[in-house]
Amino acid sequence: MAAAGAEPVTLHIVPNTHGTVAGWLVDFDTERNYVLNNYLAHLDRVKTDETYRFAWSEAPNVISLMQFAPERLTELRQRVSEKRVEFANGFLLEPDINLSGGEALVQAGVLGLGWYQQMCGLRPRHCWMIDITGGHRQMPQIVSGLGMDSVFFNRNNPTDAGAFWWVAPDGSRTLALVNRTYSEFGGENSLFTSREPLADDAFKAIARIIEAKRKYQPGKGVLFSLAGAGDYSLPPARESYPAEFLREWTRRYPDTNVRFSIPSDYVDALLGEVKAGGTTLQEYAGDTGYGWDSFWMNMPEVKQYYRKNEHRLHAAEGLATVASLKAGFAYPAQTFYDSWINMLMNMDRNTLWGAAACVVFKDLEHWEAWDRFAAVEERSGATASDALRALVGEGEALSMFNPLNWRREDPLLVTLPAGRGGGRSDV
Repeated sequence: MAAAGAEPVTLHIVPNTHGTVAGWLVDFDTERNYVLNNYLAHLDRVKTDETYRFAWSEAPNVISLMQFAPERLTELRQRVSEKRVEFANGFLLEPDINLSGGEALVQAGVLGLGWYQQMCGLRPRHCWMIDITGGHRQMPQIVSGLGMDSVFFNRNNPTDAGAFWWVAPDGSRTLALVNRTYSEFGGENSLFTSREPLADDAFKAIARIIEAKRKYQPGKGVLFSLAGAGDYSLPPARESYPAEFLREWTRRYPDTNVRFSIPSDYVDALLGEVKAGGTTLQEYAGDTGYGWDSFWMNMPEVKQYYRKNEHRLHAAEGLATVASLKAGFAYPAQTFYDSWINMLMNMDRNTLWGAAACVVFKDLEHWEAWDRFAAVEERSGATASDALRALVGEGEALSMFNPLNWRREDPLLVTLPAGRGGGRSDV
């Protein structure tokens, strides 16, 4: 398989299952049950096959296990400690990153890392963004500022390499890893779908993929693949895989090592090569490209509600901070935490893209996007009113708050209650 004189190489295959958190084509509860069962199938394969490892992404999927399969929690923690399962995403979930403000992205990391630290006693190392349709130039600053080691994504690679240093405008940088797809080695009669031993042609096809990776992944001795059979991928359909497959692979291609890995296995191997001077990574400063599906569908009601709620929440936080410092107002930390969780849940890709089905947005029986939007709107409005009232006291004066960090000089229209007129203005 290898070209003449080619150095031995190890391919790290990282299985993953890729659903959503808030729902895509079905309601929230059906989605979380389906995705959890997929993760449990992967966990079952870890139990029966000592060569199997996989990536577990998104904290809400761990919460689902705690609620619906608590008897498996000790097992999951054991597999994580054995480095056979890795919580691959330091962010609370894998969001759309193109519409929200920057604070929401930082909150996704802060609250995600905090949850894993409190509930699991660890901090995930990576930012798992394998489904985003474009990334802005401040992502390296956010990822490195949160103390994570790398960001994984697939679409719109701005370089010709599968790994590079992504540099933010402030000079901070993070390791960026690009595989082109999160479901490699899928398809009909493939490593993940065949119930029969792979035929000779299938082995040769994998060998060709590895040779192609040598040309764009810069590691001299290590390569990686994000692997599976599409969205909602299960472990290999053949129950004796991957152990049986790996034995046959080694017989056919003894100079090319293939192993099933967690993300950190590859990251550590690549950084080891870089530190030893065997591999040099290029630097890139700027945005990635953006795909047409960055906003997927024109659903202004969803997108505008999100942005309005962001501004409402920012205003409420500002007012509550001032009132707590100047008027003894009790800062409602739990209310704001709950509101940010609702906002982050509505950053789930298919919700904010507008690609989800109707029950994801509005449903009488399940927790959905409008429940979350309405909760943030009500709580931020009530908090802002209570905080402003604490600052100005009782009376007939009309009080207004500017949530921006600069003096407003632009005109604005104020609608007063019936019977109230304008008066002196103290700006």
